[in-house]
Amino acid sequence: MVKFKGSTQGFHGPITATVDLVKGKIVSVASDHEKTAYIGNLGIQRMLSRIKEAQNLEVDAVSGATFSTQAF
Repeated sequence: MVKFKGSTQGFHGPITATVDLVKGKIVSVASDHEKTAYIGNLGIQRMLSRIKEAQNLEVDAVSGATFSTQAF
C-alpha cells in the first residue's frame, strides 16, 4: 500500500487529505477538516464520494464550497 498525505489552508482552517493506493487503485480517501463549517464539510463529503466512485482525484470542485473543495 502507498499512502499520500497533504495539507493546506481551507476556508475555515486546515484541510488534510489522505489517499491510500494499492496497485494504482484508490482503496481509501479521507479528509481531516473543520466539521462545523457546514458548507465546506458538505462539499468535501461530496468530493470524497466522487473520488471513490471515479477512482480518480481529478473531479470537479463543488459549487458553493469552491474554496474548501479546491483546497481538498
